[in-house]
Amino acid sequence: MNATVLEVLDQRATWDTSPLPDIQLTTPKLDEASLVAVNFEDPEDNAAVVGSASSPRLSRVQWVTPAVVAQKSGVVLRQPETVVLAILVLEDGQVGEVQMTRSCGSANVDAAAVQYARALRWLPGTKEHRPQAMRISLPVIFSPV
Repeated sequence: MNATVLEVLDQRATWDTSPLPDIQLTTPKLDEASLVAVNFEDPEDNAAVVGSASSPRLSRVQWVTPAVVAQKSGVVLRQPETVVLAILVLEDGQVGEVQMTRSCGSANVDAAAVQYARALRWLPGTKEHRPQAMRISLPVIFSPV
């Protein structure tokens, strides 16, 4: 049986062969005298910094989604539900205090929104280029699957 598979693979390999074009790559020239600095930082770390202050923002990498938190919490949705939270993002990007500013009317959905907010990863806000604890408003939207 293995021999048959090898024969088919070999036969396919001959069907799709075509020569590759000869491509010449050139290296751009760099005037080293005009080079001021090389930045090896992650661009995400400073992308929203304008001047000396920036607000907290969500990290691009998140380990949770509202749908997963709702499912683990046993929340069954018939329509989209929105909960608005006030979150304190600490200097290290962790979530501090979480307050509900607008409930959706369901205690289970509200609790799932708070649980979701506590699991988020943040890049802290800055003031004079130093991380600062800042409060932000976060709408959490749960949609039926």
